[in-house]
Amino acid sequence: MLRSLLRRVLPRLALTLALAGIMAYTLYHVASSSERAVMKTPVKLHTVEAEHVSARAYLFRDEQVLTMPEEGLVHDLVPNGSKVAKDTPLAEFRAGYRGQALVGAQRLLDSLNRQISLLENSTVTGSATMALAEQLRAKSAECALAIALARERGEWEKIPALEDQMLTALNRYDSLTASPDAILSRLAQLKEQRAALLGGLAITIHSTRSSGYFYNRNHVDGYEDLFTPSALESLTVESFDALTNAAPRAFSSEFAVGKLSYGYHWYLALRLENTVAQRLSEGASYQVRFSENGDRSLELVCEKILSSESGSVVILCADDYPADFSYLRSQAVEITLDTRTGFYLPDSALHTVNGDVGVYVLDGSVAVFRRVEILYRGDGFALASADAEGSTELSLNDLIITSGENLYDGKVYS
Repeated sequence: MLRSLLRRVLPRLALTLALAGIMAYTLYHVASSSERAVMKTPVKLHTVEAEHVSARAYLFRDEQVLTMPEEGLVHDLVPNGSKVAKDTPLAEFRAGYRGQALVGAQRLLDSLNRQISLLENSTVTGSATMALAEQLRAKSAECALAIALARERGEWEKIPALEDQMLTALNRYDSLTASPDAILSRLAQLKEQRAALLGGLAITIHSTRSSGYFYNRNHVDGYEDLFTPSALESLTVESFDALTNAAPRAFSSEFAVGKLSYGYHWYLALRLENTVAQRLSEGASYQVRFSENGDRSLELVCEKILSSESGSVVILCADDYPADFSYLRSQAVEITLDTRTGFYLPDSALHTVNGDVGVYVLDGSVAVFRRVEILYRGDGFALASADAEGSTELSLNDLIITSGENLYDGKVYS
């Protein structure tokens, strides 16, 4: 009986011992190889914005308000913010609407125009595939997430455009996965409703002066005649303070139907302390971030610096009109005063040896310690001087060791 028991148990025991031996052998080599394991990354140049100044900036442009002598319904013929040539029809004006009747009719017309535009952008060509449907569904989900984030951050100006993008994606998805007839039928109904609202005699408003950028009546703020490029020519610190406190123009005897912006340049003027303004130079370019404009960043040129005992006014100039940018009369900006460029070094790569800060570099299969001159420390990284005459002993594309055990100068990796 004992012999029978041993015959059954011994093979299992031998197999168990063999497996244990294999595991021990594997763990030993993993442990020993971990001693040799090393993570590395090539040295690259990196630029950071090292110093900023925040201020409230005011927009100066050559603008003309388009007015009519009485109230009326306005039907825009070109998209808001679009560039138009001279003599382009901009809007249709219909008299006979006043007070609350005008408010209700204008709200309805604006809603119809938005819905029609969304549905017209929702048409899908016959060559579209179901792969596009998946992309559209992903796009709508992406927009929904962006809307939620914008609400959480209080970035309300972003939401209307995101909503339009999401609705367009959803409509196009529906037209691919179901019958497009529903969209076409709804589009026809909306156009019939708009045509009924727009019945009667209309006056067409054109761009008569020259080419420019058209903005609808919702963008008329009453400061178009105050914040002008010509006002900048005689501007002082004191007159700038008075200008920013001035009341907007009241259109009591006129009805604003929109405005045109002319020229290729627009300007920002902002108040800074003298010590800060002195760090800027006329003719130099600066990165300006617009926190109330989706954190959009633009490069503007410092046109002029005005100074007095009470402070300075800095005038910045832009020479183009970027799309999807809100030209608010007043908005918060952040100017980058200083940038730093150097070799990007993760904190995990930095070591102090005999009082010297540096990194270990793989020279072939050997770890070599190289001293570095730290210019800037950020979150989880540092920038080292890339000046050939500096004390940094690194070159582009050197392989720096970012993770390894028991590092020392001359350690060999097989």
